[in-house]
Amino acid sequence: MLKRNISANFLASVWAAGIGIAFVPLYIKYLGMESYGLIGVLAALQAWSTALDFGLAPTINRQVARLRAGGADVQDVHNLLRSFEWLAGGIAGAICMVLWAASGWLASHWIKLEALPLETASQALALIAAVVATRWLSGLYRGGLMGMELQVWLSSYASVFVTLRNVGVLGVLAWVSPTIEGYMTFFLLVSMIESLVLRAKLVAVLPSPPSRPRFSPDALRSVWRFAAGITATSLLALALTQLDKLVLTKMLPLSEFGQYMLAWTVVSILSVVVGPVSNAIFPRLTSLHVAGDQAALTSTYHKACQLMGILVIPSACTLAIFSPQILFVWGGDLDGGLGTVSTLASILSIGVMLNALMLPPYLLTLAHGWTRFAVLANLIAVVVIVPAMVFSANRFGAVGAASVFVALNFCYVVIGMHFLHRRLLPAEKWTWYRVDVFYPLLAAIAIMPLFYQLVSNIESRIGLVLAVGAAWLTAQLLVVVATPLGRETLANLRGRICAA
Repeated sequence: MLKRNISANFLASVWAAGIGIAFVPLYIKYLGMESYGLIGVLAALQAWSTALDFGLAPTINRQVARLRAGGADVQDVHNLLRSFEWLAGGIAGAICMVLWAASGWLASHWIKLEALPLETASQALALIAAVVATRWLSGLYRGGLMGMELQVWLSSYASVFVTLRNVGVLGVLAWVSPTIEGYMTFFLLVSMIESLVLRAKLVAVLPSPPSRPRFSPDALRSVWRFAAGITATSLLALALTQLDKLVLTKMLPLSEFGQYMLAWTVVSILSVVVGPVSNAIFPRLTSLHVAGDQAALTSTYHKACQLMGILVIPSACTLAIFSPQILFVWGGDLDGGLGTVSTLASILSIGVMLNALMLPPYLLTLAHGWTRFAVLANLIAVVVIVPAMVFSANRFGAVGAASVFVALNFCYVVIGMHFLHRRLLPAEKWTWYRVDVFYPLLAAIAIMPLFYQLVSNIESRIGLVLAVGAAWLTAQLLVVVATPLGRETLANLRGRICAA
């Protein structure tokens, strides 16, 4: 089931990333880079709202996974879900009202508008508030469905709605209203439908409780420590991962902030491999920990780490080295921003890769209910990184902010994972550093200088596609061979071919 869940998540993520990125040049064509900056504001606020979910989604995910493993009571889980619904509904409403009320002030005093009318920006921000609140509520139901390991259904559902959002809004821009208000209104309608569908599905798949679910203070008290740990971790992670966007919305003109968020949009293609592994592995690690199967837990952990490396390292290295060529093939000069966007994408892709490599170890801590590690690590990082981010963004702009993001994740991988493995799977620390991280990273980097010389002499788009594609494919094959999981997979594949 784990392989099926990862495969389903991967295919859905490929589709979502492809759809989301493919139409960005058309969005910029209809709306302009300045209005696209407001779409970047939407993306940033959604990230903020996800981080500020007070641990509800990860907690319901963990409790439902425990229910499947026989470690939780059906009635307690239903009561917890109902209690979380009340909390989530109230918080989502508060988020919506606060952002809606502040939309005018944000448009006039925070965001640096150039040609976009103040009224247009204010209306768009008000709609963004409603979209963020609605999608925040959906996260609770999505967490429960992940705990049930319904990744195949979730992947199909996600593919339908991401297509509806991205293709449908293009129809709105082309034939109804080529404005940022039209864009946000359509997103709001789709988000409301999405939330209702998720809730109906979760209620349908959970085992029926003996009695009617109710708001239960006891249910909340039973998980408050875990939820509080997740909340503290999320708040600190919010300061570390989203501070750049908050600072840059104030410091940069909206069009330049749009370029920064465009670079993040390109780099988000790496989430195609990060999300599926994370969504599938967390419930499995939790179940194995509850069952006390240490051998299976260790094996699954290393396979998840190696799989993450196989999937993310070749793509991240290719994007870091060849981002100017990739972006030129994709969107031309990007309204004059090709040089800036490609530089930012190269830097950010390294940070995203490092962040992805430490994600399976982080999920291991959550599976054990050990949230204190992430809280302490992020607290220490906040003390150092927040001042560095403000200084770098003020001195070097978007490039400075992106560089601090890379430095943060480098420290997490080199230093943070050392302390994590001192408590969890201590005998596996050097295996993680050497086999799961260093060997695949070295394999991908080793081949890049040769292809860089080749690509530098090519000007046609078709030639660039072939050359960069060959660089990625070669790096991918080398990384597969460099990991035990990859070699095992190749051996199994060869055995099946010979048997056939």
